[in-house]
Amino acid sequence: MADNEFHAIPRLSASGMYRVFACAASFTREWEAYDLRSRYGVPPPQPPQEAFTGIQRHRLLSAIPFSSQKLGLGRPINLHDALKAEAGNLGIRFESAPDYWFCYNAILKRNRLISHVIEELGPARVERISINLDEKRLFRSVPLPGGDAAEVSGLPDVNAQIRTRSGQCYAVICDYKSGWKDQAPATNNKQLLTLAHLLDHQEPLTACYVSLFAKTHPNNFIDAAYYDRPLLDYAAQVITLKTTQTAELQRSYRAEIPNALAERPLSGGLASRLDSASRVDIDHCLFCSGKVCCSKLRQQLADFKRHELEPRQHLVNAYRGITRRMKPTKKHPRGAASMTIEELSFALAETRRVTDQIKLFTSLDKELSDLARETINNQNTIPGVKLEEGNQKFALKEGVTIGTVTDRLQKLVPNLDKSAFINQFGLLRLADVRSHLSEILAIPENKVIEQLQEILKDDNPFFMKPDQPSVVVDSAEILERANEDQGLEQFTNRI
Repeated sequence: MADNEFHAIPRLSASGMYRVFACAASFTREWEAYDLRSRYGVPPPQPPQEAFTGIQRHRLLSAIPFSSQKLGLGRPINLHDALKAEAGNLGIRFESAPDYWFCYNAILKRNRLISHVIEELGPARVERISINLDEKRLFRSVPLPGGDAAEVSGLPDVNAQIRTRSGQCYAVICDYKSGWKDQAPATNNKQLLTLAHLLDHQEPLTACYVSLFAKTHPNNFIDAAYYDRPLLDYAAQVITLKTTQTAELQRSYRAEIPNALAERPLSGGLASRLDSASRVDIDHCLFCSGKVCCSKLRQQLADFKRHELEPRQHLVNAYRGITRRMKPTKKHPRGAASMTIEELSFALAETRRVTDQIKLFTSLDKELSDLARETINNQNTIPGVKLEEGNQKFALKEGVTIGTVTDRLQKLVPNLDKSAFINQFGLLRLADVRSHLSEILAIPENKVIEQLQEILKDDNPFFMKPDQPSVVVDSAEILERANEDQGLEQFTNRI
């Protein structure tokens, strides 16, 4: 990016507005990072493969037009055939079944939501419908105090406008998220909020439906929110405020650092304003391009390391690779006896306590738990540690396919739509299947397997599979006893 492009008027995009809301200084920190890279000749980070895959999926989804057989709108299509054909045209290969089913169900949800809005309004009231699929970028210029302006823009993946004969305008905005990252729900999603405002700014809306179609959502779930007129007015106010705050910091930074190769440090006043506007939020900071220059984040990380990590370094040093150390070798055919029962008990207690507090050492917790489970199963006792019977999981009998499942379930539920069931549960997420059957049969989930067995008998494709026992740790008891002892070195009861 050329200097004159980077140091033009502040530009903010709808996809980055969650950063503006979380931390007004984040975009200025990104400029600092850009200057730092330019100064030392460091190239920008390469976009990950996920970004390229996401662009491909968005192109595919925008190539399938809207249609509603029920309302008689659009050209009827076979969605499976259309997806395969467009994927072939774009040179797209689906990486997995979830990848394909995300695209398939995203189109179904899009069509369903737009059709729902039309039905709610009443087809006879509708005068005109316009649907843009990833093709109409929206803009707004926000004036800044003292002159200049900030530009906010966004490109909705789906932008449908439905005009009634009485002159009202309703909109449907959808955004596809083809990655596995968790997303803020539609009711609290700043990208959708911004897109709704930008469309409303372009032409006032009566109301706007916004929706998020994410790969992490169940196939039959639509995450949507509704903006009436008061909420759209509120969106205009809050976006104007957040944009102004962020853009003024960017403008101040640009005034002090006129080009990317300048060596002048930030003035004390601007540095102080940036620190005040910075808000450390781990979920936000993880994806912030300017975190390398954020002094507040660096200070917090230093404090975290000093207060939380350094006192517990012994956990990592003492118990790293426990499973490896316990494996039999030629020198130690029964495994290296490098840990006592009491040491294992203490390590589990400390690791569980720390992991519950700050979500660290989760892999170590699993490693210790696996070792403890095997130790107890070998008729050993670990102080303060016991096994509890694990929950039973709804499981599929070996060799049974989803086609077989639907054929057998139709004996129990004659009106079961086989095609719809396969589309919805193509991956056979069994917890979802049990929940679905619970709704159809109007019985509690824990009664589903009994009903299936009673009606289908040997044709029942499901069974309840016991999970492995849970390792339960009484951390308070173990740590209290350890504090009373003189040290772990006195323990000699070795595994």
